[in-house]
Amino acid sequence: KFQSLGGRRSLFEYCLDSYHVMKYITGKLGFDKFLQKELRQAVKAYDYERVELLLDTVESYLEQEEHLERLSEVRAYLTRNWCWIRPLKDRNLPVSDGVGVCESGHRFYTNRMKKQGRNWTRQGAENMATLLVSIRNGEFERLYRATVSEPVFSEEIAMSASKALKVMKHKEHTIPQATIPVYGPKSSAMGRLSSLF
Repeated sequence: KFQSLGGRRSLFEYCLDSYHVMKYITGKLGFDKFLQKELRQAVKAYDYERVELLLDTVESYLEQEEHLERLSEVRAYLTRNWCWIRPLKDRNLPVSDGVGVCESGHRFYTNRMKKQGRNWTRQGAENMATLLVSIRNGEFERLYRATVSEPVFSEEIAMSASKALKVMKHKEHTIPQATIPVYGPKSSAMGRLSSLF
């Protein structure tokens, strides 16, 4: 799925951030605080031999079936995702950090694409995403100017809506006064309405 989303990029790196890995370990191994602490340190150090040693040792003395099952889930999770847990600084990449981009940077896109129950066609979503990426990368103005032969807006007419409204002259409105005429008895519907006012 990530490869299909990569688009024109020839390389992508999937990275599980430390917060979620540690949260998973803490949630599953709440029954053994010492194991939690040691395993978290081993994962932070990216030491798989130490992780295996800890898991094997604890598995040898656990007796409760529920605890053994949780330990097995942690082992499977770490084994399955070990290559994605490797810190960016330990990978042969031109960047050494930046997982926060995945965590907080997406809000710029999701706030525009998902809020208020918006629906998109595939082409519309791709167009909007391309537009947002160019704005985010600071390339929109250059790309826009390169594709439009004549500027649509000149600098002279660029002004805020509030400034334009202040310049406009408005006529004062008057509210006409009215009365409800009563051409019948006070017991009629119009008579009762008139007495209310």
